Amino acid sequence: MFSALVGCGAVFNGAPQEVNVTSEPSGAEVWVNGNRVGVTPVAVSLTKRQNHTVTFKMEGRPEQSIVLNRKVKAGYIILDVVCGVIPIVVDAATGSWYGLDQGTLHGVLGPEQLSDLRKRTGSN
Repeated sequence: MFSALVGCGAVFNGAPQEVNVTSEPSGAEVWVNGNRVGVTPVAVSLTKRQNHTVTFKMEGRPEQSIVLNRKVKAGYIILDVVCGVIPIVVDAATGSWYGLDQGTLHGVLGPEQLSDLRKRTGSN
């Protein structure tokens, strides 16, 4: 009955989604939408109301970006339609119909650039 007044998505899917982020090699900086959030391995909580760009950075290696897309979870829409108008309005307004298309991300950073490797080893 509570979900009929609030919205099925808001009740069961309203919290941010946790995404586990790893990389090869480990220890890469993780940036989400231009903000540094940690170093791999790391778990980040992301809102499901928008797409997110996750960028992996490590000195001497080319960075890699992956886009996490939001997607509509049709089951919540169907339940809201069955429950009435109020749940549809609540879930549409809060974005509770959405989920991210991946719960785990793994970035693979390319090999070190030769110039950076030479600087670290002291060779010409």
